Amino acid sequence: MLRLGMHVDNWRHFDVSYEVPCQFASDHKLKYVEFGTIDGDYFIQALGYNPHIPLHSDPLKLKAYLDSLKLKVSQIDAAYPVSSPEGQYRGVPYTLRAIQFAKALGCPCVDTTDGARKPAGYSDKEVMALIKQYYRVVLEWAERYEIVINVEPHGPYTTNPDTLEQILGFFDSPWLRLNLDTGNTFIAGQDPVKFLKRFRDKLSHCHIKDVSEGLARAARRRDGHCVVRGRDRRGSERREHRGLHRVAQGHEVGRRSVHRMRGRPGERGKEHRLAPKRNRPIGRFHGLAGRS
Repeated sequence: MLRLGMHVDNWRHFDVSYEVPCQFASDHKLKYVEFGTIDGDYFIQALGYNPHIPLHSDPLKLKAYLDSLKLKVSQIDAAYPVSSPEGQYRGVPYTLRAIQFAKALGCPCVDTTDGARKPAGYSDKEVMALIKQYYRVVLEWAERYEIVINVEPHGPYTTNPDTLEQILGFFDSPWLRLNLDTGNTFIAGQDPVKFLKRFRDKLSHCHIKDVSEGLARAARRRDGHCVVRGRDRRGSERREHRGLHRVAQGHEVGRRSVHRMRGRPGERGKEHRLAPKRNRPIGRFHGLAGRS
């Protein structure tokens, strides 16, 4: 069963706190939201200009707020690059704190991914060893806390289906699964539907993005993976968009949902105002897939 939700990161460029996208989700009858997390302090967030959640904040207070809006959290992001050497001493503790936060919040999944580029001076074999050790430590906690650790295709290792298969096969654990990202896989030159079919038994969560062929070409690099930001022909900033289309049934349902959700948020406490069509950002959606 697929359940539709929305990532609060859609509002990151609008300089607002998480309350704005959460209220928007509630107003539009969505049931789930996804949060980015901060391991430490970020003064912009503390001033109310960023929708992500510090992991030292009170998850029960956040849960009470979400309960008042009849919202649940499908996933939180702890996406420090698992492929980087620094991931061993920065990324692992970050992910462990995210697991604890997710458990308290009643959230079933924590999202992880690799870096945008291969680390300099490391062979692929060495990087894969780093990734394996990362998930070895993280899964020990995930299994105790019963939190799914998702791997999201984003960088050169996770958007390559062969290396992703190795990563997902490092450990025979039901707690290591896939967060499919259609935009990242498409930008990396993959067919998202074929990609999903290969890993469908590992799927637990989806990010669906409305990415045109022209934009994908503009965003690609020589190493063939996803670049988070770029410029289209009009010079407007491209944002990473997420959502849930019914992949097996085509994208029209998701596209209609994306159009409904477009619009620049207004000031806090005021109605959201739709921007002119040419300037509207496409919404970021996600889907939570039930585990069998």
